[in-house]
Amino acid sequence: MIKYLEDYDGIVVLNTHETWLLRKLAGWKVFFMFEGVLYGSVLVEDLLKARLSLKDEPKALIKMKVSGRPISLIRGRRGKSILSLESLDKVYELALEMEKS
Repeated sequence: MIKYLEDYDGIVVLNTHETWLLRKLAGWKVFFMFEGVLYGSVLVEDLLKARLSLKDEPKALIKMKVSGRPISLIRGRRGKSILSLESLDKVYELALEMEKS
């Protein structure tokens, strides 16, 4: 599939929860969808360097709401690397953990 995507010269809409795939999609724009709301876009190259913060960050690349909780995609060293998540489904778990704390 990756080879096909690399060789294809057109527009592709790819829906996945798998974060490992991001490393293979240089030059792509990424959008996130949580609970029916579309967020983005951000370039894959920026996303690979970004971290997830469990609060509303003023200079966020993207601000999202997940399970009613603010989640920001930020530059820097604070937060959790998006690539450390096995799947984007883990963002829901992070939001629920925030609720408990």
